[in-house]
Amino acid sequence: MDARNSIHLDDPLAIAGSRVLDAPRELVWKVWTDPKHLAQWWGPDGFRTTTSAYECKPGGVWRFVMHGPDGRDYENRITFDEIVKPERIVYRHGGGGDVEPVQFTTTVTFEELGGKTRLHVQSVETDGSPRDFYTTVATVVGPDLVPRQVALDQVAPGVYEQDLGAVTKGAVVNVHVPAYPGESFSGTVSHVGDVLDPATHTVKIRCVVPNPGNRLKPEMFARVELTNAGDIKAILLPSRAILTDSQHARVIVATEDNVYRQRVVETGPEVDGNVRVLAGIRPGEKVVTDGAIFLRREMESD
Repeated sequence: MDARNSIHLDDPLAIAGSRVLDAPRELVWKVWTDPKHLAQWWGPDGFRTTTSAYECKPGGVWRFVMHGPDGRDYENRITFDEIVKPERIVYRHGGGGDVEPVQFTTTVTFEELGGKTRLHVQSVETDGSPRDFYTTVATVVGPDLVPRQVALDQVAPGVYEQDLGAVTKGAVVNVHVPAYPGESFSGTVSHVGDVLDPATHTVKIRCVVPNPGNRLKPEMFARVELTNAGDIKAILLPSRAILTDSQHARVIVATEDNVYRQRVVETGPEVDGNVRVLAGIRPGEKVVTDGAIFLRREMESD
């Protein structure tokens, strides 16, 4: 390969990338149109792709699932509008409530360059109107503590080292468990641990929670909130913005010069569809939320 992806934000409707491949056009075309080859490279690093239906012809449909390294499956549907061998492919992604809610039209062109191939990919929003698919990072107030299991009338969550200054013995907490949605159990912090867990960067605390009627059962998972959480600042992102593989969690950041970059971040657990970011991004930066996985695929395809 002679050139890597060049993906910019100048057009609010489009994502475009070009590269020169050190391979003849016929071979590149085959890699793009044979499902046996697609299974070897389609999707970001660490993902697998399985195909349930594939017809590479105008009006044909490709149904496939991208399997993330975190165990999540992404249902996808592509409908081919144009197939001009070996020059051009035009397809539409989306269409239906049973697939990922990202709709766009992609044009792929294959240009012969004396034994090499210039590949150009451009994806445009299907509805033809600009849409914000990133979020501006901001600090928010009041993160939850790390969920832990209930043991009779005690809950033992963890607290991040950044938040230790706001946690004191006697502090009031509210405990939520999935078994009783909309309810909370009030308690107090009875102990703050002395040892930092090097893997999670948390310190165990113990909370005493009245348990009338023994409604809280051993081994229940609990979400613990500090009532003085206004003293704590945190960064939360929608969980769909966090891209994971076997080694790292990443986000896609829109840089000041209007270029997408992947960045490794340190994250906490997911709570109510949001993930706390402990390190790696700053307030004011723009992070891709909708369609991040598809943009990552375009950035990593070589």
